[in-house]
This record gives sequence, structure tokens and C-alpha cells, in this order.
Amino acid sequence: MINDWFGFTLQERRGIAAFILLCILVYCVGEFWPHKDFKEVEQSHYFVSNDSISHDTDDPNQNLNEMMWGVEKPIKKAAQKFRFDPNTISTDSLVLLGFSKFGAKSLTNFIAKGGKIYDETKFKSIYGIDTILVKELQGFISYPVKNTLTYSKSEKKEFVKTQELIIVELNTVDSITLDAIKGVGPYMVKRILQYRKRLGGYLYKEQLTELGVIADSLYQPIAEFVLVDPSKINKINLNTADYKVFTANPYFSKETTNAIIKYRKQHGPFTDVLHIRRIRSLKEEVGEKILPYLMVE
Repeated sequence: MINDWFGFTLQERRGIAAFILLCILVYCVGEFWPHKDFKEVEQSHYFVSNDSISHDTDDPNQNLNEMMWGVEKPIKKAAQKFRFDPNTISTDSLVLLGFSKFGAKSLTNFIAKGGKIYDETKFKSIYGIDTILVKELQGFISYPVKNTLTYSKSEKKEFVKTQELIIVELNTVDSITLDAIKGVGPYMVKRILQYRKRLGGYLYKEQLTELGVIADSLYQPIAEFVLVDPSKINKINLNTADYKVFTANPYFSKETTNAIIKYRKQHGPFTDVLHIRRIRSLKEEVGEKILPYLMVE
């Protein structure tokens, strides 16, 4: 009965013996196999002594980080202070004053496109400009007088725009002088000069509203500052002008131009500008408007 519980077969006894031998072998390898002694790493090499850390900085880790990584942070130069006009200062000078490169470039681009800085409010409104720095430099900033503008052309002419009464002749005035009139802006100047070229000149100043050059609400404030000399008109030669020359003038419609050219072909050159009245299809009110712009040679 005991042999049934504790008896082993030959194969089982061999397996037990092999297991015991394997355990003995593993123990001997771990115990007697040669190996190097473990040396404890000296951790002090990886720390910076307290004496090497400056206490003059707001960030106690700043110098530590610089010493660990071997990086020497550049010392920021103190901003300079000097008198300047924001309308003429260069980008580099703005940076010297302490403005960011982005803000300085933004300001100079604004000026290059024709913008003007007349006061602190406008200066601060430029995108990227440090408004706090503008306030700090208040005593160093020189702003131009708002009602005085200086224009420069290739011949280096200078024109000063003031509030004094300026009367201009529409057929000879240049763009700068015209722009000097209070209430006249660049867009209005462009429109007035474009129509002057198309017409060959103005007969009377009311043509500005008659032809829709400018709105009546814009014309009224400037009417007293303009006058017209009809003798300055460049007239159209009735016998040599072609279709394109006629129709460039806003008073000559396609129908009017075709009627004149057709009559000229049928009856020969005009000997007098009043002979346009012989054109039956030409309405009297149209003829009266175009007559001052015609000549014969």
C-alpha cells in the first residue's frame, strides 16, 4: 500500500535526478563564475555647488541651466533714447529705441505708402507698435504740424499745404496745388484731372457736377476755390479727328461722332465749326455743348 503512494518508476527516478543535478549546476555558476565588482557612481559630479549659483537673478535656475548646457545667454542692450520724427525715422533707429523689428517695419511700411503720423494716438494705432514705449518716449517724439504737408517731385519742388485761401484755375492747375484745397482728397484730384484730359479742358466749373466728376455735396465746399479759363481748352480738329478722338470727349456719343464723320465724307472738309448745324440728325442741345470744343484748319 505504501509503495503505491511513494514508489517511483525508473523513468520518474531519472527525471528527479536530472532536476537535482541542474539545480546544483546553476548554483555553482552563480557562486563561482568570475565577475567584476560593482562600483557606486559618484553623483557629486552631476551637481553644481551652491557657491557657483548667482543670487542676483530673479530666476535661481537660470545660471544653473547655463552652466549645465554650456550656453552663454547674450546680454540685451539697453534701449537708447533720442529725438525722432516717426514720419522720417528708419527701421534700424526704431529698433535702437526699443521697438520690435516687426513693429518698426510696420511703421516704416505705413509711411512708405503715404501715411502720416501727426499725434500719439495715431502712432499707437500702428499694428505691432509698443504703446507703452510710445508713452515713455513722449518727450522725444516730434510730430509735424497737421496742416502742413511737404511734397517732393523729381525736380525737388516743395509745396506747403496751409489753411490760407487758395484759388486755382482748373485747366492749368497741377495735382499738388489742387490737393492743397481744403476738402479735396487724392481721389477727387484724380477724377478732376482725368476729365480735364478727356474734355480737353473745362468751360465752366459747374461741369464738375454736370458730368458727374464729383458729387454735388463735395463740389459745394470747394466751389469758391476754383475758377476756369476757357481759352486754355485743347480743341478737336473737326476735319482730321477720328472716331477715337471724338468719343474720348464725354460730350460726343457714338451717334454724334458717326453723324459728323458721315457728313464729312459726303460733303468734304468743314470750313466753319458752325456748319455742324447742317447735320440734320444732330440735336441742337448736343451741338451747343460740343461746339466750344471744335475747330477747323
